[in-house]
Amino acid sequence: MRKLNNRGFAISTLLYGLMIMSLLVVLALFGNLSTNRHNTVTFVDKVEDELNRLSVTNTEGGHTGGVVDAQGREYIAPEGGWYKIELWGASGYGSSGGKGAYVSGIIYLEDNDYLYFYAGEQGKSSGTTFNSGTTKGGGATDVRLISGDWNDTDSKNSRIMVAGGGGSAGNGGAIAGQGSSPGTQTVGNASSTGGGGYDGSTSTGGGSSYIAGYAGVRSSTGQTSKSFTIHRGEYNADGSMKLETFTPVIYNGMMIAGVNSGAGKFKITKVSNNDISNPPRRGSNPALNNVRYIRDCVTGSSSGTNVANWLEIQAIKDGVRQTLTYVGTSGGTLASDKRSIINDGKADAPGTYATINGSGEKCVTYRLNSTMNLDEIAVWHNYSYTSTSSRVTGHELSVKSDNGNWVPLRKVSTDTSSTGQQNEYETSDGIRYNTFQYDSTGALPEGNYYIFSSASDNKVLTLKQEGDTYVVTLELFTGEDSQMWRVYKNGSYYHIQNTQAQKDFIVLDSNTSLVYLNDPDFSANIQNLTINPLGNGYYTISPVGTSNIRVGYTSVTSTALYSLTSSSNHFQRWKFVVASY
Repeated sequence: MRKLNNRGFAISTLLYGLMIMSLLVVLALFGNLSTNRHNTVTFVDKVEDELNRLSVTNTEGGHTGGVVDAQGREYIAPEGGWYKIELWGASGYGSSGGKGAYVSGIIYLEDNDYLYFYAGEQGKSSGTTFNSGTTKGGGATDVRLISGDWNDTDSKNSRIMVAGGGGSAGNGGAIAGQGSSPGTQTVGNASSTGGGGYDGSTSTGGGSSYIAGYAGVRSSTGQTSKSFTIHRGEYNADGSMKLETFTPVIYNGMMIAGVNSGAGKFKITKVSNNDISNPPRRGSNPALNNVRYIRDCVTGSSSGTNVANWLEIQAIKDGVRQTLTYVGTSGGTLASDKRSIINDGKADAPGTYATINGSGEKCVTYRLNSTMNLDEIAVWHNYSYTSTSSRVTGHELSVKSDNGNWVPLRKVSTDTSSTGQQNEYETSDGIRYNTFQYDSTGALPEGNYYIFSSASDNKVLTLKQEGDTYVVTLELFTGEDSQMWRVYKNGSYYHIQNTQAQKDFIVLDSNTSLVYLNDPDFSANIQNLTINPLGNGYYTISPVGTSNIRVGYTSVTSTALYSLTSSSNHFQRWKFVVASY
């Protein structure tokens, strides 16, 4: 969409008038000095070009092709502040083509900062796909600091966010794509029919995604981010561009695999006027403050009840992966030559694990070089590119300061059944906790949320209207308002309200009754809910006055939401992810 920003036509017209008057004066005074006149015209051309570019800017859009996309869609920040960027990768060709990934995060932009959005083209039967380089693979959608052709080296190296495209048979993924031979952070040349991504893919798999400063990513420097030389719209006295060094850090990042069908798209929205040192919502989870030690414990995994695997543990502060030093284990022994696997920075390469064998709880502990307030901690146990069948059981992640007590980021689930002790399925995104989300071990705070199912990493509760009736379904994540839910209190009870329809959950105290929505009624018991924490980041939702009914769905292929007899299955557990600033 083309949109006037805060420097719209009114200001532009005034500045044009003043510029024309100034130009006439300068030309009159120096008309006989050809050299000076040349310099003046050159300078005026630069200013006029800036005014033209600043009057119109792209805040959202999708791939259309041709000259519109060739050099990237330009965005110029109208004022300083924090901006949320959202990207959707394109899907692969045909009915078997993988879906594109979604990524989002917030970044601080100064007045007049430039960004360039490259929306991926959907895979096609022949020819080269834009921002993929393959035939049937969908193009990645990315945002860059330097304009140029989509495959220009300098331009590609300036990418700060990438949403992987779907391959001909695998979804665009998180730090690694999905399917056969997918793209990772360092492997893949976008050849064959794979989806475009941070480093493409080499077969039919999906492309990988990237967010500067996100746990698990690897830039060309081997770290989670890198520095760039950029032009912020200012010029030197001789008319040359004034360049500055800029190290982008994107906070509260999120990656979701396999959600977008069709062409890639992008969106940027200002969310806060906070200064650069104060990202909005930072500190929402105080457990990540004053951290020196990190301990991760499990009782078993998909490999067996007496086996615990670790691929990677990472701690992030201001976009930088912090050095972790091995401290020790409990519940078993970790071979000395395997200890470095957990902190080698290679979360996108499953297959070689650090393993502890033995019954009961098995833990590894690592130490930071100093006590610090962290932005993110992420853990990878084991996962597969081609399936979502890897789980661990009895998982607990804790932190502590020097001489302090262990503080849980994730507790062992209070559901003591064998199913209840299982984690969600693990993917290349790992299991992560950041300072921008609330502590999910206790009572849920009021706020706006996306509500994810424990049984799916990419489906959320969604408003659906059927005639005059509003119902709730489970759908692939899109980020639209129909998927945002306001959680608020009515006395000691919760209400869940769709932010688009302004209507609240109604949950009947009977098995297999559809969950639907109606206008808020604080006297109606069927709208009063209990949202109970399981301690492991997930919650159950029940109508007030009953202990044997939960909100859930019936199978992996089901989309309708029901009130159901309580069960330990993953279809009745929910993760609340903060959706607004």
